[in-house]
Amino acid sequence: MPAALRSILALALRSLRAERTLVSELRHKTRWSTIDLNGHMNYASYLEEMELGRWDWAFRSGALAAFYRSRTRPVVVSVSIEYRRELKPGARFTIDTRLVAFERRLAVFRQIMLGSAGVHASADVRALLLRRGKVVDADTVAQVLGPFVVPAPGA
Repeated sequence: MPAALRSILALALRSLRAERTLVSELRHKTRWSTIDLNGHMNYASYLEEMELGRWDWAFRSGALAAFYRSRTRPVVVSVSIEYRRELKPGARFTIDTRLVAFERRLAVFRQIMLGSAGVHASADVRALLLRRGKVVDADTVAQVLGPFVVPAPGA
C-alpha cells in the first residue's frame, strides 16, 4: 500500500476517536525521507504534509460526509504558499487547516505550519467541487461547505 494512502487511512481511523472540530491541528515530525541536500525539509514535502492536513480537516469536521451526501468531490486548483523558516530533520510541527472563505465557486483553505520557531510556511489553497466530473455552481458550494467556514487566524 502506498505511503500516502497508509497515512490517509491512519488519519481516518484516528478521527473516529477525535472530537469534531472545524479547525484541524495535525501534529507531525519531519522524516528523513523529506530532507533535501540543504539539510531541511524539501519544499514539495510541505505541500504533501498540507494535503494530509486537508484530509484530517475533512475527517474531523465532517466535511467528508457532506461531500458523500452531496455527491461532490473537492479538487485543488491553486496553491499559494509562502515559505518562511526551514524545518530541520526531526523537527516537530503542527499544520493548522481551516476553510476560511468562498470566492464564487472556489473554496479557500488557509493552512499554516507552526513549529517551535513560529510560522514555517503558510498557504492559501483554492478548490472546486465536482459532481460527475463537472464543476458545481456557487450556491452548491455554499450549501455543502457553508457550515464548515471559520475565520482565518488573526482575523
